[in-house]
Amino acid sequence: MGEKIVFLHGWFFENWLYVLIKRKIEKMGQTVIMPDLGPCLEDVNEIVVNLERFIEDSLLKDFVLMGHSLGGIIALLYEKRNPGKAKKIIAINSPFGGSPFIFWGSLFSKSAQQIMPGSQFLRRLTEDPSAFKSDVFCFYAEFDELMSKESAQLSFAKNIKINSMGHILSLYSESFIDSLKKIL
Repeated sequence: MGEKIVFLHGWFFENWLYVLIKRKIEKMGQTVIMPDLGPCLEDVNEIVVNLERFIEDSLLKDFVLMGHSLGGIIALLYEKRNPGKAKKIIAINSPFGGSPFIFWGSLFSKSAQQIMPGSQFLRRLTEDPSAFKSDVFCFYAEFDELMSKESAQLSFAKNIKINSMGHILSLYSESFIDSLKKIL
């Protein structure tokens, strides 16, 4: 039996956009659980409180936390608040260095403000690598139209290049699936 994976979608996305990747991961023998986080417009701290409640209410133990884009940031903040509770943290195309293309969203979304380049939130999230007890893996696309590949990497993580392009499209590449198989 494979891993239990809690998959977290990105900013302004919903789970239905990830149904095909869910199926691909399940074909690898994994169980994928996708909590409904809504559009993730509120403060990331509030989203993590809701995620903590979901994990507690679902009695989840021995799980991998995987997130795409903002979902990876949510996963890392969860790990910082709950060190070692997840077996692994997997972030995919997550803008730990910020995304300048989120500017328009910052006009109406607190979470978008938090992931602007140079934000205090992002600095605090990653400033103390010793706070993270679980292994952290950061996947980054060779070309991502929403951020630089450097933005998706962390100095204390195992950074893995996806030989594909596109912020969402790279999730469906054989490069990503093959690399994911190796770490699960």
